[in-house]
Amino acid sequence: MWLVVCAALTAADFWDENDFSVWSDEEVQKMLTNSPWSRTVTIALGGPAGRGGGRSGGGFAGGGAARLGGRGGGGRGGGDDFGPAPRRMTLTISWRSALPVKQAVVRGKIGADTRRLPERRQFLAQQEPLYIVSVAGFPRQFTRLAQDRDALIRETSLELEDREPIPAEDAEVLVENDETVIIEYAFSRDAAITVADKEVEFIAKVGEIEIKRTFKLEDMVFGEQLAL
Repeated sequence: MWLVVCAALTAADFWDENDFSVWSDEEVQKMLTNSPWSRTVTIALGGPAGRGGGRSGGGFAGGGAARLGGRGGGGRGGGDDFGPAPRRMTLTISWRSALPVKQAVVRGKIGADTRRLPERRQFLAQQEPLYIVSVAGFPRQFTRLAQDRDALIRETSLELEDREPIPAEDAEVLVENDETVIIEYAFSRDAAITVADKEVEFIAKVGEIEIKRTFKLEDMVFGEQLAL
């Protein structure tokens, strides 16, 4: 009995055990929404944002969503065009530049047809020049709030203990589907984040909505390297 319990406790995660080409649809979804690289936060509109931590997902990193009128937004207006805003919303914060997340995106696009894999290897092999963090799940009513690119950049940073914050360098608004939009943020890699930093907190503000999510860096090691 003890041996069975120990085996269960030491079992590797699917992203360490199996090549991404054989990940199931459920595993792809888990990587993109509930993994060390992708976590959610639920916000009561009109109240403070939740604060996350622990292990908890396109544009710059190739996610493939359509732009809202080019860099920084545009396109269809927000406001009442899309009906009343929800009272709560759940957002998914994901490190889109991290290799395992990129692999999940590719696996989701090609499905089980591995014949299409070679054409995607260049995308997977390239070293991302920036950290890319996406926030998915904004209702389309937030489109206008997200159109002020300068405000998005000014209000967003990666916070590290005993270090200067890393400010956002760019932001882009993307259409996710008929109901929601994504905001992707780009950060410089010049002041590299390392496992020794222990945690990194993503902080952003869209209009009056403040978003915070903490990620544990030791959990974000992939193939013996920190994957961000």
